[in-house]
Amino acid sequence: MKSLFKLFVVSALALVWLMASSSAFAEPTSGDKNVSRLLRDDPTAGSIFIEVRFAELERPAPKICQSISVKLVSDAGVTTHLRTQSSPTFLGKELEYARYGAVAVLVAGVYTIQQVSCEESSGVVNLKGPFARFTLREGQVLNLGCLMVDYKLGPPSMFVASGFNGTWKAVDLSPRAVEYLNKTIPLAFAKAKKQYMTPIREAPKS
Repeated sequence: MKSLFKLFVVSALALVWLMASSSAFAEPTSGDKNVSRLLRDDPTAGSIFIEVRFAELERPAPKICQSISVKLVSDAGVTTHLRTQSSPTFLGKELEYARYGAVAVLVAGVYTIQQVSCEESSGVVNLKGPFARFTLREGQVLNLGCLMVDYKLGPPSMFVASGFNGTWKAVDLSPRAVEYLNKTIPLAFAKAKKQYMTPIREAPKS
């Protein structure tokens, strides 16, 4: 009986080890190769994984963005534009090549998310922050999580750009983002340390 139990334990541990280390034996994807190349080219850089999502206050229906982009500005004054979602739809249905979440290789430093944008069928919604900050050190691979923005646009004006009210917070990456990143950049994503961005402030609620 003891020998059978010992065999079961050994087999179970072997299965756990294989599941945990399967990504180590996976072939690198083109996304993994690009990240590795960029990190080799700049030893002072690190990499981040990030997502942005929108929701409109007082509207129960989910926000549909054809694409989402984010503007990052470092304390050194370097600006980076990053597309964090591309989910084209046709007749209200999402196409197969939609992607969620993004990876970026950045020089080590302190960064601020200064603007987020949602492109929809009726136009583009640009929301100016600042929204959140994060610190990236040399060689780090960070999972910054998802910046969730709940907002309501102010009344339009001919002379002044409409403002917005809302709140934002850092949450887990969405299941779709996790699935996409595990599929396209599995080796790099497996190394990412969860160190979520820090929201800077909350705008007054309407």
